[in-house]
Amino acid sequence: MIISTSSYNVQLTDDICEYVEDTLRNEFGHVADEIVSVDARLEAIHQTRDRYDMKAVVRVDLRNHRALAAEIVDDNLYAAIRRSISDSARAVDRQLERSKQVAEARVPQKFHVFGRYPAANV
Repeated sequence: MIISTSSYNVQLTDDICEYVEDTLRNEFGHVADEIVSVDARLEAIHQTRDRYDMKAVVRVDLRNHRALAAEIVDDNLYAAIRRSISDSARAVDRQLERSKQVAEARVPQKFHVFGRYPAANV
């Protein structure tokens, strides 16, 4: 699992990067084999009267060629990070469960490779 963190209008410190990586590892630890990469983008959005809200966007690329994204806007940066990562973790769990159900439906329980009569010797 490759983790990348980027920011726009936010000072990206070592503490913020460490918090993002620790939270990602805690949430995605049980499905880390199914995830190719996780991109976290942090952004400050200018609101009215010199007020800034923080936006966290987490994009997860899965091994089954699916990409999931979660976007949260909050007044606290750490809360936005935590909520977007938990939302994306739930989406990943749902997607993997659906993929598992589809794969089980496609594969028959028994393979009837051999017919009733043996093949002729050539």
